[in-house]
Amino acid sequence: MLIEDVRSALAAARAVWHGQSQRARGVYGVYLVEGFSLPGLMTADDGLIYIGHNVTGASHIDHFVGTLNANRSTSPLRSLGALLQRELALEVALTNLWDDGFSFAFTADSEARLSDWMAKALHVAQLPLACDTAQARSLLVRQLEPPLNLAGWRNPQRNHILSARRACAYSAHADFT
Repeated sequence: MLIEDVRSALAAARAVWHGQSQRARGVYGVYLVEGFSLPGLMTADDGLIYIGHNVTGASHIDHFVGTLNANRSTSPLRSLGALLQRELALEVALTNLWDDGFSFAFTADSEARLSDWMAKALHVAQLPLACDTAQARSLLVRQLEPPLNLAGWRNPQRNHILSARRACAYSAHADFT
């Protein structure tokens, strides 16, 4: 399958983000719904913002589900929350981890607002693959350059995203630094 074929297959498979999904091994794409944006972020015309992979067949949505805390939060979820902090009035809360300089959480009300936004603003597409999903994901990230993928390509928006995440972390730990 060529990269453009994969891009087309993912775009055609987009569905509403709903917190549950089929369980299949493969790659997935996360897309912004038309009319939604992420502050300060440029996206491709098709709205692709992230490429991920499922090694075990676990739900691709599980990557975004759960509480946004230092122990369970994924990189794309932290990035979404940090970029939307002002727009959604997300309040940061203290965490007990500070290892990577990006550890932060949001209050329960803020997490609920972020989840509501995700349900309205994101579509997810899954493409089952029998091959090495990590290798497939790496190739797709290099070729499709989704902005929330912070590694695997020379992302010109990486510093903007990391700065937003760092601001959330510093705010959460302001009284202890």
